[in-house]
Amino acid sequence: MSGVLLVDWLGRGGIAQTSESWAIVLGAAGHEVIVVTRPDRELGSGAVVVTAAPHARGRVGAHRAVARAASRAIRDLGPSTVVIQNYVLPPLESPVYSAARAVGARVVVGVHGHPLDPLGGGPRVGV
Repeated sequence: MSGVLLVDWLGRGGIAQTSESWAIVLGAAGHEVIVVTRPDRELGSGAVVVTAAPHARGRVGAHRAVARAASRAIRDLGPSTVVIQNYVLPPLESPVYSAARAVGARVVVGVHGHPLDPLGGGPRVGV
């Protein structure tokens, strides 16, 4: 695969919808795009190919499942670029970065500031 693998572990609605927008724009520019995300993720129109991680218990388990599914997809498909939507729990995400390095993929990280989260939303840890 010479395209883009987009790893999405953002929440629902609002800024989280950027994954679908990125995928649509990249696809229109001629790139093959695959999104790896949670199984219950809402990406809107269904205009992009989505690979869902297996169901897992809790937020940390879900995040770990996405990281594992993404690292497997990266190693299997060998994308030229890996786009990561947000930087949430670095220790759980390390397999994604290792897989990207192993296949020689460029890595782009889209970081969204936690102050934009609604009151009570998100882990409120620094970005």
